[in-house]
Amino acid sequence: MGTRAESNSFHRTLAYITVLAQCFALLPVRGIAAPDAEALRFRWLSLRVAYTAAVLLALLFMAFFCARHLLEEGGSFQDAHSHCIIFLPSECVIFYGIAIATYVLFVRMAARWPDLGAQWRAVEHAQRCYGPAKRLRLRVLCVAGVLLAGALVEHLLNEFSNFQAAGGSFRCYLLRSHRHLFHYVAFTPLLAAFATAAGALATFSWSFMDLFLAVVSMALAARFRLLNRHLLTAKGKYVPEAFWSQAREHYASLVALTDSLNDCVSSLVLLSFGSNLYFICLQLFNSLKSLQHWYERLYFYWSFSFLLLRTVAMSLSVAEIYEESRSPRSVLYAVPTPCYGAEASRFLQMMCSCDVALTGLNFFKVTRSMLLTMAGTIVTYEVVLVQFSHSDAQAHVTTTASTTTEFLM
Repeated sequence: MGTRAESNSFHRTLAYITVLAQCFALLPVRGIAAPDAEALRFRWLSLRVAYTAAVLLALLFMAFFCARHLLEEGGSFQDAHSHCIIFLPSECVIFYGIAIATYVLFVRMAARWPDLGAQWRAVEHAQRCYGPAKRLRLRVLCVAGVLLAGALVEHLLNEFSNFQAAGGSFRCYLLRSHRHLFHYVAFTPLLAAFATAAGALATFSWSFMDLFLAVVSMALAARFRLLNRHLLTAKGKYVPEAFWSQAREHYASLVALTDSLNDCVSSLVLLSFGSNLYFICLQLFNSLKSLQHWYERLYFYWSFSFLLLRTVAMSLSVAEIYEESRSPRSVLYAVPTPCYGAEASRFLQMMCSCDVALTGLNFFKVTRSMLLTMAGTIVTYEVVLVQFSHSDAQAHVTTTASTTTEFLM
């Protein structure tokens, strides 16, 4: 049982995800592949942090030329090829800005990751009587596989769309995709490879942010689910006071773990929801324009569908913590009157007074209703876009008719 529990621990379950993150210079923590969370260490003077710093400098280098290009050409979201990701100056600045913020927040979280891993390990050890979380690793790997495969296909379709729009010339494709850089710096194959790698790293960090939030939320929700399963065995039964005392203490430790996790990832939650909402609105804006070629339509439909899927998957995974933390209420409401003592009362009072959920830097709690709020915002934005589109079309028709009348007269 002990070996099985260790293999299904939070540290071991996320090992594949964290190793992949470090390949792309995210979460620079030592000991992520070790058998136990005790090996986790973070040091500012380390090769991992140096690798992350190098990637950050590369992204800052690209963002600098994007900002310079934006200041000289002005910010606009209207372009015949605005469905391509890193092309317009305004989109370019926001895209690299989000990537830079993601890397900075992951470094900040890496400094706290060893303490979080130790606390999570202590909770798992104290609650080992509930057994391991079944199929958690399989669920994590399935979610990671789907989201990473979808992100890879999206990136390749975007590059293919840019390549076709450039007339099939590799050099023209690179000049077009990174015109904000080569407008100021002479084109060289080495610099082109550098810009392509920076774009790929920025794209990965954007998708990995949602994946990371989803899998850590799934792991924490699984801990609450194990406690809930244990409580369901006592629903409506006569159990001693010590049962409720132990359950309340375990629930309190999970609440404290949620608070610690929230301190680490709340900034990422805010950045994730903000960036996803921005790109969804941007894609809706681009949907008002006609797409000339099949590869443009293929990329647009895939990109928009995958963005919605990723946002919904991340949101529901994070909201699962809140839902699972509220589940014990039904058990406590069914406690027989002779057994409803001080411990059961304290447990119910704790549950009703605590909102156990991840937050976006304490601006909002992530619950399922949050997804409906986002959907309402997006629908409102689309309605406004459609109204402005019809107004522009009518204005264009009126102007054309007036010009024709004046010409005939």
